[in-house]
Amino acid sequence: MSSNSLVLSTKMTCETWFMEGKLKANEHFVLIDNENLLDTINYFKQHPKQAIEIINNAHHHINQFLNRKKEFHIGILVLAKYFYYSNQLEINQKEILQIFQ
Repeated sequence: MSSNSLVLSTKMTCETWFMEGKLKANEHFVLIDNENLLDTINYFKQHPKQAIEIINNAHHHINQFLNRKKEFHIGILVLAKYFYYSNQLEINQKEILQIFQ
């Protein structure tokens, strides 16, 4: 989604770090199935401005993942929460905040 290509996708069924649940069909990507693939491709060939708008929306979604420092800190917090709730780590809020100093 960070390229200048129009993303064609079937209904997304998994939620990952990429937050697919936040993506909206025909706003961030084009929803397709076996029945509408050729019609959809032809439609966007004839309507390039709409394709570019969807591509730009996809870029906007991607931008939130490009800050390496922020992504690193989020990853640490996710791990800390996982280890805490799986009883593999005893940690309090003060200790978590010290990680980021």
